[in-house]
Amino acid sequence: YCPVGPATHIMRRFQAKTLVAASLLAGSSVDAFSPVTRCVSPTHGVVLTTSARRNPTCATALHATASAAKLSAAERYSGAGEATVDMNRYNIALDKAAEEWNCVLSAGTAIQEAGVYLECRDSQTYFVDTLKFDVGRSGGLGIELLELAGGRDDGLGITVVSGLVADSNADGSGILPGDSLAQLEVVRSAAPSATSVEEETTSVRTECLGYDATIDAILSLPEVTSDDETVRITIKRIRRKPIVKIKLQFPPAQDEPDATIELFAGENLRR
Repeated sequence: YCPVGPATHIMRRFQAKTLVAASLLAGSSVDAFSPVTRCVSPTHGVVLTTSARRNPTCATALHATASAAKLSAAERYSGAGEATVDMNRYNIALDKAAEEWNCVLSAGTAIQEAGVYLECRDSQTYFVDTLKFDVGRSGGLGIELLELAGGRDDGLGITVVSGLVADSNADGSGILPGDSLAQLEVVRSAAPSATSVEEETTSVRTECLGYDATIDAILSLPEVTSDDETVRITIKRIRRKPIVKIKLQFPPAQDEPDATIELFAGENLRR
């Protein structure tokens, strides 16, 4: 189980290896027996530079019973009205995200099944948000991945986005370096009946997986069937908690001057 240990130490260990990232582009697959390989196949639509260690079964078996990723902050509180704050103001850089990502084993609750989930180390200053983006599949995704922690037989680890290939499908999608892929979902319309149109959904969970297991999960998705086909990618993103300034005004009878305090958004006002 996790925690997996300080990401910065593990990151340095992996930087010494030949593999640190993969660009999900068009026209190649992985030769499982070559120590470092780049080969071409017309079926999967990815270009990978990877190590010889492969475990194709762990990605699909690890989280077979896990629920879908949690809703984003905006979705959870949509009943309060349309969001007026640009939460991207509170994004953090890749190097800081690499220090903060942590993987923990959580017991089941009423709103979340038991499993391994991503969290941030400094939960006082940061929080983990969940976002979803639709990205075209034809020609490849164009996402570069970096493994911060891994090397386990069960495939568990932490893999984050390290960059986006220019002019690729993911470029401009909203996915950012430092994000971690939590789930990928392909939805296709099945043969319509006389009364309804059904959808076929294929999804893989990639939260808290190492590099190889993440790639295996992506490759397990069905092949692309049309140029306009998309995949819905759920990502986890670490953000700074917004700081709110509150002005306190006392009753006139108390003859007290106004006071201003700063709190993290959502923090309890009682002290």
